[in-house]
Amino acid sequence: MEDKVLLACRPQDHQMIEKSIAYATAKYSKECGKVCQVQIDSRTALPKEYAGGIIASSSNGRIRCDNTLEARLEQCSEQMLPKLRLELFGPSEQRKFFD
Repeated sequence: MEDKVLLACRPQDHQMIEKSIAYATAKYSKECGKVCQVQIDSRTALPKEYAGGIIASSSNGRIRCDNTLEARLEQCSEQMLPKLRLELFGPSEQRKFFD
């Protein structure tokens, strides 16, 4: 687990994220028994056009977790594609196995 985490958020969400950091770090410390320092990265901000969310990264930038609404919707669309294909085009006669 990382000891220092940087968050990138939209400028209009800055106050809400700061309030959430205190709650999240306290809960993390209680559950894991470790202290984690979380701060908002002032150099990197999400564009105002984003719908919301954060991008969390380790202090050195090697670990990155994109938790924006756009990233979540992209994940959902990739997971739902096989079901959508089946609904739109029906079962394939060439397919032998169904999960």
